[in-house]
Amino acid sequence: MIESHGANSGEWNVAAREWAGLFAHAPKASPYLTSSWVHAFVDIFAPGLPMVQAKARSADGALIGTCLFTQCIDRRALVPMRRWHLNTAGERDEESVVVEHNALLCAAGHETQVYADVAAFVDLAPVDELLLAGATEDAVTRFCAALPHWSADIEWRDSPYVDLEALRAAGGDHLAVLSRNTRERVRRSLRRYREVAELRVEEATSVAEALAMFDEMVTLHEARWHALGKAGGFASPARRDFHRTFVQRAHGAGHIQLLRVGHGERTLGVLYNLVANGHVCFYQSGLRYDIGKQLSPGLVAHHLAIGHCLSAGFRTYDFLPSAPGEGRYKLSLATRAHRLGTVLLRRPGWRGSWFALARSLKRRFR
Repeated sequence: MIESHGANSGEWNVAAREWAGLFAHAPKASPYLTSSWVHAFVDIFAPGLPMVQAKARSADGALIGTCLFTQCIDRRALVPMRRWHLNTAGERDEESVVVEHNALLCAAGHETQVYADVAAFVDLAPVDELLLAGATEDAVTRFCAALPHWSADIEWRDSPYVDLEALRAAGGDHLAVLSRNTRERVRRSLRRYREVAELRVEEATSVAEALAMFDEMVTLHEARWHALGKAGGFASPARRDFHRTFVQRAHGAGHIQLLRVGHGERTLGVLYNLVANGHVCFYQSGLRYDIGKQLSPGLVAHHLAIGHCLSAGFRTYDFLPSAPGEGRYKLSLATRAHRLGTVLLRRPGWRGSWFALARSLKRRFR
């Protein structure tokens, strides 16, 4: 059974508690499905982005699944296409906060029913397309199976990660599982940094410390990108407001991890990570590149952060997918990879057929 509600900041103050209660019964849910993340998204983007929350309930009325749909009109080939985005997506590209490990939030053991109910709700809704950004392989499989008459365009990406449980069982030596070249680069950089000053990892323990580390991370991040003639990841005021709101909401709930890698009296780098159910997802960093030539601050910062998370008992350290041509260091430090998909599901009918024809003609013309 599905019920739906509009989503705005006022309504969400009540819905967020119910979402958080369901998350506590979803041990496989990602950090991108915490009430902290979704609440911050609604606070910042709901005024300009229509949203609806779908809730799946069992026969006795218990909440067993939920998700957020954002709604937009995308005019293509002279035809308005009504598109829904799953969970925290759909904002303008320049403001995008990016969602990964995306899925429905389901109570354990109820996944099959929840996906079937939500898919049936979408099938009856006035929508032409459903976009699942950064979806888990399980979510892709379940949605495609539940909407077999909808066409599906899928683009897969790898999300490299360190299996901390396996690493812990093998003795906990991260360097030992890396390639010889990466191992030597990390060791050389560690040695040269330590010749100048001590390296240490500090974690924010209060909201004030977390916000201060976040601001320092943004400053370092933007300095690096501005030097390359680019805007960086926090140029959008809406995006920065979202993350500051998220940091304030998430710290007390344990849904973020802000780490500062100190180098003597200076900061080598700050890492901004999302946390839930034993998983750490690296979101963004700010690194200092002016300490020495031919050093690798990113490799060193992540290696030390992995050691910190290993000692803290986390299960995985996930680097998340990178843009094409970027993030080679992620592969070099990781031990395994997930597969995440961006999926466009399109309802059968004249709108989809017309758009497919227009796209085919455009390609032929080119």
